[in-house]
Amino acid sequence: MASVDENSFPSRWDRRRRTLHIIDIENLVGHDHALGDRFAFEHALASYAAASQMKAGDQVMVGCHPGLAFIAQNTLGSRGQIFTGQGTDGADEALLAAADVAFIARRYHLVSIGSGDHIFVELAGELLARGVQVMVVARPERLSGQLRDTVARVEFLDDQISGAA
Repeated sequence: MASVDENSFPSRWDRRRRTLHIIDIENLVGHDHALGDRFAFEHALASYAAASQMKAGDQVMVGCHPGLAFIAQNTLGSRGQIFTGQGTDGADEALLAAADVAFIARRYHLVSIGSGDHIFVELAGELLARGVQVMVVARPERLSGQLRDTVARVEFLDDQISGAA
């Protein structure tokens, strides 16, 4: 059995200087998300990236309806994974099912939630309880008061970038 050189891996501290982005892209696109307009998805993601200060090496999880997965994946490119779900809160529930709190807490120092939906309150609270910093990036009109009150930092999408009227 070959031995592992402990020095070849980043320290626990280095691994924790990472950000995970959990994005409900339909929430960020707004009421026109069902149109599947790639332009609207690209601008919502660009606005989110600016507001969250997303970096090239950050990990990204995006939730959407299965019918929008192609548009979402093309918009996201190779930056992350797409999680799909149907029905009311289907995409949100797919993201929540994939978000292993213990795993995230061991590997990330910051989680940025790209949604204003109240369904993310419990996830934010669990992450905060484990010492993970949590921020929310949302549209002002779509931000749940409970989610706003749970996290210490909220950023809003720039309508100039997102193309919102």
